[in-house]
Formats: sequence, C-alpha cells, structure tokens
Amino acid sequence: MHKILALVFFLTMSGKVYSQTRFNPYVPQVPLNQMAQIGIYKQQLYDSRKNQIQENVNTIVDNINQLPSSALISSYRKRLSNYLTSIGYADFSDNNVYNIIFNNLRSINNDILEELNP
Repeated sequence: MHKILALVFFLTMSGKVYSQTRFNPYVPQVPLNQMAQIGIYKQQLYDSRKNQIQENVNTIVDNINQLPSSALISSYRKRLSNYLTSIGYADFSDNNVYNIIFNNLRSINNDILEELNP
C-alpha cells in the first residue's frame, strides 16, 4: 500500500517543476514633492484665511465699541469671546470649517449692526 502511494505521489510530482517563490509586495511610491507642495499650499491658505478672520473680528470689535449701552457691549464681547474660544483649534484651510466660521462671524456682526441701526 505504501509503495503504491509513493509511486502515485512520484508520478504526479515528476511532471511539475516546483521552485520556491518569493513574495515581493508592491509598495507604492510616495510623491514627496507633490505632498510638500500641497502642504505649502494648505499652510498659505490657512494663513490667508486666518488673516481674513482676524480682519472680520477687528471689524466686529469696532462695531461693538460703537454700541450705546455698556450692557450691550459687555454682552457682545462675551458672545464674541466665547465663539473665538470655540474655534481656537479649527483648521482654516478646510473649506467647510472656514465657511461655517465666516457665516457665524457675519451673523454676530449683523446682530450688532441691527442694534446700531434699529
């Protein structure tokens, strides 16, 4: 019985050539120059938008200071301060985040302008 199994195994294996295969996984190349350019662009966009937000905040503060009542001034300063604290770590290079911040600042400014011009 063992001789028959050995003979069958030998006959089936003799027709095939087996070699040891090496696994060589594909590793995609990382385009470092393009990634650096994207990083530089995102940083420039972030800086530009940060400056735009700062200009909006300065305008809002100027409008707050024109309010007739010290209670209103205090209320709007607190509202603005709380909002600015909440966006302290926001990524201004993200379009959605920037649009939300811009719209919220515009809303605060519009409320102040309504107080100034009833």
